[in-house]
Amino acid sequence: MRRFCARAAFSLFFCLLSMQLYAAEYMQTAENSLTPFGFTRFCLQKPERCVQSRKHIVRMDEALWSELDAVNTFVNRAIVAEEDGSIIRPWRDETQRGDCKDYALSKRSQLIDRGWPASALLIAIAEVPSGGMHAVLVVVTDRGDLVLDNLGPTIANYRRLPYRWDKRMSPNNPQFWQRIISWLRVHPGAPFFSAHQILAPFALFQCTKAIEHVGPILHQLDPLGPILCAIVGPADFVLILVP
Repeated sequence: MRRFCARAAFSLFFCLLSMQLYAAEYMQTAENSLTPFGFTRFCLQKPERCVQSRKHIVRMDEALWSELDAVNTFVNRAIVAEEDGSIIRPWRDETQRGDCKDYALSKRSQLIDRGWPASALLIAIAEVPSGGMHAVLVVVTDRGDLVLDNLGPTIANYRRLPYRWDKRMSPNNPQFWQRIISWLRVHPGAPFFSAHQILAPFALFQCTKAIEHVGPILHQLDPLGPILCAIVGPADFVLILVP
């Protein structure tokens, strides 16, 4: 019975750990934020583009991956980058020249036209290492929040980009935006690193703390051998029980 309880406690710990790591793949949002004025003007012009959908997440397969990559590549090549510095002009989803907001909005509209759920296609704004504000399209999938960015050809999880995430449109209503909980945003003096660069030592620290809290409980239930910590990914760790 004691051995069963030890294994049950250990399974519960790993269940909670898995939930924490799963949540890390998705942006966490907080209070409402000011909606960009240019996006509000876009919604007045094209209200059909500013409604929510029933689905809030996309379950990816090989065909959808190919379609997502095709849209990202097409828009990145079709629009000639042109910064205008305006914060009041309407954002555009049909243009041959534009800035990051137009890239992100064009990708969103093209995916909506292909049947992707609007509430899973969320435009986000972040500060880039050069200091400017930058807009990207975030696609909420069963594999995490994926970023389509005109600054690079690769679709990546948001944690792998060296951005200070600021705000994102709400999946419940695109005309409302929310603050993104970002360690870099609340520590403006911190250097820019992508999450996978800074989380490996953080994971080791978390794993060590987990041993401190869980180890004594397990040893009380069952006289186990040493408990070792193994880093298996940029933000992932496992506890190894040595017999």
